[in-house]
Amino acid sequence: MKLAAKLGEPYIFVCHAGFVKIAISLIIDSKIVGCFMVGPIVMGSIRESIINNILNLNNVSPKTYAKLILFLKKMKIFSPKDVSSLSTLLKHCIYSSTSQNMNYAKISTKQKEQSEIGKMLQIYKKQNKSMSYPYDMESELILRVKRGENEEAQKILKSLLNKISILESGDLTLIKTRVIELCAVLSRAILEVMPDTQEIDFGSIDTLNEAENFNELCTLTWKIVNNFIRSTFDSIYSGDSSIINQALRYIQANYMNQISLADLSKSLHVCSSYLSTLFKQEMGITFTDYINELRIKKSKELLASTTLSILDISIHTGFGDQSYFTKVFKKLEGKTPSQYRKQLKKEIQKL
Repeated sequence: MKLAAKLGEPYIFVCHAGFVKIAISLIIDSKIVGCFMVGPIVMGSIRESIINNILNLNNVSPKTYAKLILFLKKMKIFSPKDVSSLSTLLKHCIYSSTSQNMNYAKISTKQKEQSEIGKMLQIYKKQNKSMSYPYDMESELILRVKRGENEEAQKILKSLLNKISILESGDLTLIKTRVIELCAVLSRAILEVMPDTQEIDFGSIDTLNEAENFNELCTLTWKIVNNFIRSTFDSIYSGDSSIINQALRYIQANYMNQISLADLSKSLHVCSSYLSTLFKQEMGITFTDYINELRIKKSKELLASTTLSILDISIHTGFGDQSYFTKVFKKLEGKTPSQYRKQLKKEIQKL
């Protein structure tokens, strides 16, 4: 009865005599209030060992022996498949009688998850793999989210959550803590890319605490990350062109590197001249002007919040060459980076 309750499913076992029996616990409001027991069932064949066990366990008298043999011969013999089908039928009979009660499903799901985690732990132990937190996968997830690559992000998130579940030995409370921490890391990462984002729509992180099993937690986590990607990039571009959408996400994630229109076209598998025309049409600005404006915007943040040199800032924002950085900065801001920083210091001193 206890094993059936732990599994949340029928427990098929062999009794001392050698017959098959089926136990189904009756669970109401997470409490075991009873048990249904089915059997004895003959599975496969009546072996001599079964007859011997019955005789030894029940002190059968010689007078009763002949009747016992005759009774056993009349018993219906079931195949393993028949027994499995019977247990399923009985399970559904019980479940349908407690249709408002989800105890069985919850317990069964949890048991299956624990079983899978146990198998994965054994594999890792056999392969002598370390059980440290997969920071490399977390970094890869952050990169995919920054680029708005939904499908790749979903695949990596699934693998990452599986690793976390193994690391925490299936403890749902600890896994939830890790997931909430992951959401915080993603939040900081996207704010680094787009600091002007006023509100990051994670959905409700509180819903993570309501997850009753690991699969449900995975689903809720993906919804949060997907909403995060969508709401963030909707603020950059709300048009209908998937090419421009991908282009902007690529630029946001790679502006600090030396990227060109040719690089972007190759990444998106489109003709550079077509991309150039489409970009100007959708954004009202050329590719070069857009990326320069983005880089200058990032450089202003660094000038205001760090003590990095002008050369370092030019490198950090993808210009590379300090003289070109200064030229573009002055063209857009009307002053050099040094002049801009000095002006900021004066304004701060006045305050």
